[in-house]
Amino acid sequence: MITIQIGDLVISKDFVGIGKVIELNSNSEISRVGFFESPLKPEDRIVDVPQSQLKRIVLFEEAIVYCRDHDYGLWRRARYGGTRPDNMHLVIFRKNEYSVIPISEIYVLNLPSNSQISPAEFLACCSNDAMYFAPFRDLFIRAYISQRASCRSLSSIPSSSIEIEPHQIAVVRRVLQDPTPKYLLADEVGLGKTIEAGIIIRQHLLDKKHEANVIVSVPGPLIEQWTRELTLRFHLGDLFDLDNDDIELPLKICAHEDLENIITLHGNPTLIAIDEAHDIANKAWSINPKDRALFGRYASVCEASDSVLLLSGTPLNGNEKNFLAMLHCLNPEAYSLSDKGIMDFMDRVSERERLGGLYSALKIDSSNSVVDGILDQLEMLFPSDNFLLDEIKALRPLVDIFAPEITPEREKRIKSLRSYVGDNYRLHQRMLRNRRESSE
Repeated sequence: MITIQIGDLVISKDFVGIGKVIELNSNSEISRVGFFESPLKPEDRIVDVPQSQLKRIVLFEEAIVYCRDHDYGLWRRARYGGTRPDNMHLVIFRKNEYSVIPISEIYVLNLPSNSQISPAEFLACCSNDAMYFAPFRDLFIRAYISQRASCRSLSSIPSSSIEIEPHQIAVVRRVLQDPTPKYLLADEVGLGKTIEAGIIIRQHLLDKKHEANVIVSVPGPLIEQWTRELTLRFHLGDLFDLDNDDIELPLKICAHEDLENIITLHGNPTLIAIDEAHDIANKAWSINPKDRALFGRYASVCEASDSVLLLSGTPLNGNEKNFLAMLHCLNPEAYSLSDKGIMDFMDRVSERERLGGLYSALKIDSSNSVVDGILDQLEMLFPSDNFLLDEIKALRPLVDIFAPEITPEREKRIKSLRSYVGDNYRLHQRMLRNRRESSE
């Protein structure tokens, strides 16, 4: 049982961001929480919250905090340096300038929604940094903006210790830019699904902060490997929840069969990542009721989560029913596990195999005669797709027998048609599969 005390930094569903407990009633069932807006308003916007709704948070090293400097009596901004003996905490003001204080003296900025920090209030309390640091901070901001631009504003990429390939960036951007980020990452073995998932998980934690609740479900023998990867490559070791009764951290790794225990303790995740997801999908067809119940639990958790990542490197051919079960977790209405759902999915797989050859051959360096033949087959396959027919009509004059093999307009039209076919006639819009020959 977590015991909330005066001075604790807490989060709750009843407010946004981090607050500080400033008062408890006599029986400690209600906590009064305030929010630090500036040195003039260190405990502002006071709210009363049931203690059962509060969670004590742990500050991560290098987090920006505010506290009074006992030597000068002024409020100062500092970097959090971690815990120290006797429930004390290190705060670092500058190099070789630090203090060790209780958590009750540490505050975290929390501004009202749609408001900005007030420089005047910090200046009035002499709590601003020296002008000496302004040019260095300006240089940092310029370099930071340039770096963010090169990574398309995905801060998880430059803050991770990884070498990333173009196809992985494309996958990450596709997932993170989707308002419903629920995807099956089905890259072939060796193309870096773990890196793709790690970037997405880190970005989710950066965006959601203390509101995040991430569960990574893996086969038992892979727990140590995933823990090592997320710690060393993505620097998430400090966020692992080790079932500490006093502090709840946002990242948990569990074996497939232990999902229910994690959900019971920590609630539904904001993001769930399932490695070797075909192992779970296979249980949908088991004659064992416990296996089917476990799959059903995973399906319900995926439906309730904001973000879902299913990782599987198994080939589609020969594993059609497992792919259907995985897609069911992403979209249960479109991918039913009934007999009819199986038949419809098998038909879509057959159609995909026919279309796959056409898609692979539709390239800018293909001869005009080859492209023209592909257009004929696409017209026969999809006679009611008016947009596709318009794309074909626009491309026809550019690939007839008298047209040059290479022109900018021809290249543009082929790319446009190929992109449309790839995006609209895949097994599922959120099934991403890179193959080795297409990524090297």
